[in-house]
Amino acid sequence: MPTSAARSPALLRTLAAAAAGALLAASLLGSWAQAPAAAVSVGQGQQQVADVILALTGSLIRATLSLLPGMTLAIFIYAVYARREDMDRKKWATLVAMLLCSAVIWAVHVRLSSTGGSPPSGGSARTQAMVGPVHSGEGVVTKDGRFVTLPDPSKPEGAPVQEGWQQALASALTDAIKGGTEQVVIVFSRQGCPWCDRQLPVMGRAIQNRAKEIAEASGGAAAGAAFVGGGGPGGMNMLLSPLRVFVLDAGEFPHLAQQFRIEAFPTNMFFGQPGATPLMAQGYLNDEQLAEIIGAAAVATPQMQEQRQKPRRKR
Repeated sequence: MPTSAARSPALLRTLAAAAAGALLAASLLGSWAQAPAAAVSVGQGQQQVADVILALTGSLIRATLSLLPGMTLAIFIYAVYARREDMDRKKWATLVAMLLCSAVIWAVHVRLSSTGGSPPSGGSARTQAMVGPVHSGEGVVTKDGRFVTLPDPSKPEGAPVQEGWQQALASALTDAIKGGTEQVVIVFSRQGCPWCDRQLPVMGRAIQNRAKEIAEASGGAAAGAAFVGGGGPGGMNMLLSPLRVFVLDAGEFPHLAQQFRIEAFPTNMFFGQPGATPLMAQGYLNDEQLAEIIGAAAVATPQMQEQRQKPRRKR
């Protein structure tokens, strides 16, 4: 075999490795350039590197599967043309088996891609596509005192997140605001925001404090009223109404972030009675600041009621 032909496979392998390294470096630089330097910790940086490596690996696998028929056919033609004199039955059988396996793998890949990753037939409602890590959800306090977010408030903690969770979360948020029996707080956050992470435990303590206030006011009959599904007497204001917190990641709900013109993270919105103007606060809030603004939103008077209570001028 000529020297140039012998060097070609080694040269191709070297070029492929260099291209993969360049893609990985470019992806890492692009991801780090988008996030503020102050907001990226060591753990977050490691997570970004892991995400980039997994994304790059998945892209390479998909590209290989897409090119598999052409690569196999090229190898088959090369073997028939260049090695036809050295081919025996065993080698022919191996080559044909490899060609058939490649065709089957390619067919499965095409079929799964066309059906969105689900089996081609015989599936049920349980075969819905699963979703990766989710950063939005309703914040609840568990029995052991942990603050967790439920992407789909209708499902328990630990349930697999499936497609449609955003619609379920948005519906729960809308129903809670329109219902008028629960006070709603929205926390707009984003990935890589350390102050957003610090804000969530404060929200959890606020939920617990509201639950205690409801329990004390009702003589202990509504000890869990500020938890999901609880209820409490709202009266003329919402100081004794259950407190529900919804965490919305700007990357997962970009339209809502644009609608409310969210520019800083975290940004908190506080709702009161239906018709009352919600209050908004940018930046981190400690326990005292959060309690003050939650109380102010709870006693805010709806605009229609304010107009009725305005005294009319005497003519």
